[in-house]
Amino acid sequence: MSIGELMTAILTSNAVVGLVQFLITRHSTKKDMTRKTLAAVTYSTLADKLERTLDRGYATPEQRRDIKVLYDCYKEQGWNGDMDARMNKVHGLPTKELK
Repeated sequence: MSIGELMTAILTSNAVVGLVQFLITRHSTKKDMTRKTLAAVTYSTLADKLERTLDRGYATPEQRRDIKVLYDCYKEQGWNGDMDARMNKVHGLPTKELK
C-alpha cells in the first residue's frame, strides 16, 4: 500500500467515522427533542384535564382512567410535584356516571 493509498484510507475512515458520529448525534438529538415534546404535551394535557375536572366538581370513570394514563406518563418522565396536589383533589371528587 502506497502512502497515498494509506492517506486515502485514513481520510475515508475518518470521514465515515465522522459521518456516523454526526448521524448518531442527530438521531439522538431528534429523539431527545421528540421525548421533550411528548413530555410537554403530556404535561399540558394532564393539567388541562385536571383543571376541567376540578372545575366541574366530579369525574366520570372514563375521565378518571384518562387522567390516570396521563398521570402515569407524567411520572415516568421523572416529573413530580405540582400535579400530585391536583391529583389528590381529583381523587376526592365524587364519581358521576353519565348516561
